[in-house]
Amino acid sequence: MRFVVAGTQEFITHCVAGITESGCEVAAFVSIPENLRPNNSIDTLSFAVEKSIRYHEVEDINSEDSLALIGGYEPDYLLVSWPRLLKQEALDLAKYCSIGTHATALPLNRGRHSIHWSTALGIPETKLSFFNIDLGVDTGDLLLQVPIS
Repeated sequence: MRFVVAGTQEFITHCVAGITESGCEVAAFVSIPENLRPNNSIDTLSFAVEKSIRYHEVEDINSEDSLALIGGYEPDYLLVSWPRLLKQEALDLAKYCSIGTHATALPLNRGRHSIHWSTALGIPETKLSFFNIDLGVDTGDLLLQVPIS
């Protein structure tokens, strides 16, 4: 199985490790230029170099250039932990499905700042959700939920 992974946070690096440990290929890692990343981002370039993974930065994952770049890897799956919504053209790049991630027990607390909201609402335990991305906000069919504190 061939994955293209897109993200900016430490969490996505753990996903990459899991993918490679399972014997699957991470064909490319896509991130956002450092000056445009959210505050909770990590040094994704150093991570990709350390793991010998092809690395690209894109300002707009939905742009024609970004779609051509990602599509060129012919991914079976696109694994995304991205701070912006993907358009249908981006979702369609994956042969099987585009997988989204969310740090709540979806459908609870959909949208941005899920961990902040869980903390503010006094929710001590939640689930990390993996779902088949659709055009809604964290509304796709659930694939897996893993309990987290």
